Amino acid sequence: MQRLYWILMAFLILSALLVITYLFWKFRALFSLMWKGIMIGRTVIRFFFGGKKDNLERKEIKVNAIELEELKPKPSAPTLNDLEERAYILEYIPSVCSVKSRKRCYVGVLFGGKIQKALIDCGADISYCGESVASGCGLKINSKDVPMAWAANSTPITFLGSAMVTIEIGGSTMRWPFLVSEDKSCPGGLVIGTDLMEENWEKIFYQ
Repeated sequence: MQRLYWILMAFLILSALLVITYLFWKFRALFSLMWKGIMIGRTVIRFFFGGKKDNLERKEIKVNAIELEELKPKPSAPTLNDLEERAYILEYIPSVCSVKSRKRCYVGVLFGGKIQKALIDCGADISYCGESVASGCGLKINSKDVPMAWAANSTPITFLGSAMVTIEIGGSTMRWPFLVSEDKSCPGGLVIGTDLMEENWEKIFYQ
């Protein structure tokens, strides 16, 4: 009895499959038209009811992308330009006492073993002293190969010679060749020019 039941069920399933296959091939054109109609209807509904929402979503996505690009984190490592700039930063920066004073910059130095008042002149290319200062310090003046020079007002400066002098500025001691001029050509008796400052600026200003 049970075998008969299973045979009957198998016969019914096969018959249903045959009927469905027959109907599909017979009415496949109708099914195709129905499927196309469903797809067209879906497209129309999306166009009228879902188009604005999709456009808004697309716009929001674009805006989010722009914001993300603007908010990109900066690299943690410094750039090459930053490293080059930091390489020139000195560890010690001297304090500036006055920037509005019109007075000349005089400093006390030890010149040839004696205390002298020296003018720091950034506009002078050479360092020189007056004849009386050289004589008071007992300098040996070499009168050979004396250069010519002119003051800021185009007045010529006559040099008598040059001498190697030991000078101490702010605790820094150095040997330097100083030219010797007439007293009237040397304001204050001693002028320190850019030649000495450029060669020994670290010792003078940063020690």
